[in-house]
Amino acid sequence: MHELLSIVELNNIPWGIVTNKPAAMTDPLIKELSLTQRAKCVISGDTLNVRKPHPEPLLLASEIIGLSSHKTIYIGDDPRDIYAGNEAGMYTCIAGYGYIEPDIDTDQWGADFTISHPSELLNHITLDAAID
Repeated sequence: MHELLSIVELNNIPWGIVTNKPAAMTDPLIKELSLTQRAKCVISGDTLNVRKPHPEPLLLASEIIGLSSHKTIYIGDDPRDIYAGNEAGMYTCIAGYGYIEPDIDTDQWGADFTISHPSELLNHITLDAAID
């Protein structure tokens, strides 16, 4: 993940975090991982009155980072992530290396693509992405 984030940041591609975990759990973890200053936004489960699978948290993140939703990739490891991303008009990616049990058929989730390692995302992004 470190390599991926470094390449993304060197190419001035903004990124953020959207999670259903409350800020009381999210913020200390983001700080511990030294991501607080790197992420353009962190949307926690209690940032808004709705959480994923509602698309609003993803749309807020897209607005904050300055990319339209149709130029944004949302990566998740749960069907509600993919549903929310699709509803927000984003490209959706399944993190196959996440917390997905081996017997789960992710083909049913409706994602645009799946990656088995973070570096594979580089095959799906434009490194000269312009901010809207």
